[in-house]
Amino acid sequence: MKYYGKDPIKKFLKDPKKRELLYKFFFILSVWVWLAMFIGFIIFLIYFIKVIL
Repeated sequence: MKYYGKDPIKKFLKDPKKRELLYKFFFILSVWVWLAMFIGFIIFLIYFIKVIL
C-alpha cells in the first residue's frame, strides 16, 4: 500500500519496526495506568478503613 499523504501517524505506522515500538509504548503506558489505578484504590481503602471506620 503506497502512502502519498502528509499524515505523520500513517507514515509512522507504515514502518513495521516503528509500529512495533509504538505498540510496545502504548502497552507499557496502559500497564502503568492500570497499576496507578490499582495503587490508588489500595490507598483509598487504607484511608477509608483508618479514617471513616
